[in-house]
Amino acid sequence: MFAWTDRGRGLDARKGCVMRSVEGKVAIVTGAGRGIGRAISAELAKNGAIVFGAARTLASLEETRDLITSDGRGAFIPVSMDVSDEADVERCLTLAEARGPVEILINNAGIGAPAKLLEISADDWDRQMEVNARGVFLMTREVARRMSPRGGGDIVNLSSLAGKRPAPGFSAYTASKFAAVGFTEAVARELRKTGVRVMSLCPGAVATDLRKAAAPDEDLGGVTQPEQVAQLIVFFLTNGAGARDLALEIF
Repeated sequence: MFAWTDRGRGLDARKGCVMRSVEGKVAIVTGAGRGIGRAISAELAKNGAIVFGAARTLASLEETRDLITSDGRGAFIPVSMDVSDEADVERCLTLAEARGPVEILINNAGIGAPAKLLEISADDWDRQMEVNARGVFLMTREVARRMSPRGGGDIVNLSSLAGKRPAPGFSAYTASKFAAVGFTEAVARELRKTGVRVMSLCPGAVATDLRKAAAPDEDLGGVTQPEQVAQLIVFFLTNGAGARDLALEIF
């Protein structure tokens, strides 16, 4: 199940919202090499979007590409990059804009590992903050620079329920996800008048590699699947035209 909270004026607009299509739109999905990012990329491509999938490992992106393009219809372009590196972010935007204006950004890239406070190193803390918070900031800033003058676009930042509810044993991850949620809420209000829509999605347990590491004995068949998260995102991109400033929580 999922719930959402309205940070602005959006939920009443669901009654009269206009269907929108992602067909032909250029989308960037970070963390597209596996898990939720791969599922989002596949769902967007299935609906006709031109997807630029970003991740650090090219081999995993090529697997995503092969999965999406196996029927000869999906459009997926792999971009090997580090979302915390400004030069890489700019390079990714340049590649994507060669196909058209970027109209959708999905900030999904994230890392995390269980570690108690007295065990986590400063380097591990810094790296999680770099990817999970700085990466969201850099990608959002650079895409918003392009979207704002055009008067529209959609940015979805994937956080976690750990960004709403503290998770003992995951202090670095929790801090980075709280940062992402707060950043998203502030930016959503800041960009509202430009027509750029910014939302955060906060999944709980999802059947991903990160969840396997956190709960190795859990039956992942009984939790939310990446494809379900992807379908929810595309639903809001195509059906929630009037909705703004949403923080979605998936249980």
